[in-house]
Amino acid sequence: MLLTAGFLNASAATTVTVSPAALKFSWQMGSTLPGTQTLSVTSSAAGTVFTAGTPVGAPWLSVAPEQGRLPASLTVRVNPGSLTPGTWTSAVTINAAGGAYTVAVTLVVSLPAGGVTIQPTGIPLISPGTLRGSFALAAGPQAVTWSLTSGEPWLTVSPSAGAVLPGEAVSIGVTADPTGLFPQSAPYIAKITILTAVGAIARSQTVTVSLTVNPGLPSITSVWPPSIPVGSPDTVVTIRGTNFYSGTTITAAGSPKPLKVTLANYDVILATIPQAMLSAPNTLSLTATNPPPGGASAPFGLVVGNGPAIGAVTNSASYALGPVSPGEIVSIFGQNLGPATAVQMTDANGDGFADTSVAGVNVIIDGHPAPLIYASTTQVNVQVPYNVSFGAGKVLSIAFAGAAPAQTTVTIASAAPGIFSADGSGLGQAVALDDDGANASSINSSTNPAKIGQPVVLYATGEGNYASLPYPVETGLIVPMTPPASGAYPQLNPLPVVTIGGVNAKPTDLLYAGPIPGCILGLLEIHVKVPAGATTGNAVPVSVTIGGVTSQAGVTLAVHP
Repeated sequence: MLLTAGFLNASAATTVTVSPAALKFSWQMGSTLPGTQTLSVTSSAAGTVFTAGTPVGAPWLSVAPEQGRLPASLTVRVNPGSLTPGTWTSAVTINAAGGAYTVAVTLVVSLPAGGVTIQPTGIPLISPGTLRGSFALAAGPQAVTWSLTSGEPWLTVSPSAGAVLPGEAVSIGVTADPTGLFPQSAPYIAKITILTAVGAIARSQTVTVSLTVNPGLPSITSVWPPSIPVGSPDTVVTIRGTNFYSGTTITAAGSPKPLKVTLANYDVILATIPQAMLSAPNTLSLTATNPPPGGASAPFGLVVGNGPAIGAVTNSASYALGPVSPGEIVSIFGQNLGPATAVQMTDANGDGFADTSVAGVNVIIDGHPAPLIYASTTQVNVQVPYNVSFGAGKVLSIAFAGAAPAQTTVTIASAAPGIFSADGSGLGQAVALDDDGANASSINSSTNPAKIGQPVVLYATGEGNYASLPYPVETGLIVPMTPPASGAYPQLNPLPVVTIGGVNAKPTDLLYAGPIPGCILGLLEIHVKVPAGATTGNAVPVSVTIGGVTSQAGVTLAVHP
């Protein structure tokens, strides 16, 4: 069939003829691609310019060439790919001599004559970017049962087994998890093996999933040690952050080339600071860089000097980073923080309050002097003053022996509880006493466990401020051995929630939660009965929740029936 279209130009009518007026392709799933078909396009005016194209919404259809002069022979191709069974329609549009001519294209996709068809057999994924994909399993004239396996831990496939009725199809999703996979130029490959059975005939087919892991934007969150003494030799520092891999470089501002590095993990990298950079007081600006599309981190300062340097501020019981509360005992870790011989809390004038300056060490938090509990060259413990304000970005500074103070910032919250552990790590067996009625000071352990219903004593910090205290000044207060005039020491209000072995103790089982006589305020003592129904064993989990904030995980008690 011939169709013609006449268009007027400046001189005379030009007739464009396209043959045929419609094209039809057929494809049975699993077979080879349909052959090409040809459109003949002529013009009454030789040399007429034309363009040809297909809709963006029909990627399975293409035409070539897409431009030229008439007469021309155009080749039309279809690539069904992962199209499902059915009739698909589109068109080829030809523009010439100021007008357009459309050729309808029909593609009929049919199920295979027998067995099962899987489309597509290759799925490309990318991180960051596209981490999900799918493939279809279609049955022919008979029902199909199937199951699949994938040996790569980074790939999840669902569902993993099922049945498909005749003429039906099922979509199977794949999801990649790049956690723990380092970026690399070659993609990670996973093979999904699909076992199908049609009647008594079994068959194995494979779908290949490729995962390209590109480097993300790196960050530097800390450097240890936080400072290096002037005049030091080549020094290795531990840099912690995110998105490190074998191609990550570390540079110092002013350095002609990247530093020598060793990758320890995706969040730890070791860098060598050369002696030439350590000859004078300075702050080195370190930057981590990944190749595109990764990018460069924000600069991180590394101090070269002999003054104090802060590495971290943690809860003294849990050693957890994060918000701190008024009255909490916190540990400051770093270098050149205090004297070589450690010193303890003092009350030099005997006024009943811990001193805020000991052995030349002074700590200021949110503008308020902090009572000193312990000080050494690498660790200083202080009490967060009760009159600090809540919020993020509160400045903590530490000065020692007249050197310029070091600063960092902390977030102040109403509560940040942590339980003291027996080995001082913040994990494992809690510092706890059993009260069995005969030996109230026996230490809880696997050889001396608590019993269900028996009181135990726990120790914590980070409880925040008490609702009401009989003491006019709280910061630094060493709790008197003699109770207040009321006859009882103040307790937290509301009381904390204590969970032992997965069971919350009843309020009536919480016998005391308050300060410890003879100790600085901010150390919390809790007397609580082991609740009925708690799990038993040598390492039963225990936690304390105050103001909706729960203490660190991993602290345990020994509890036997």
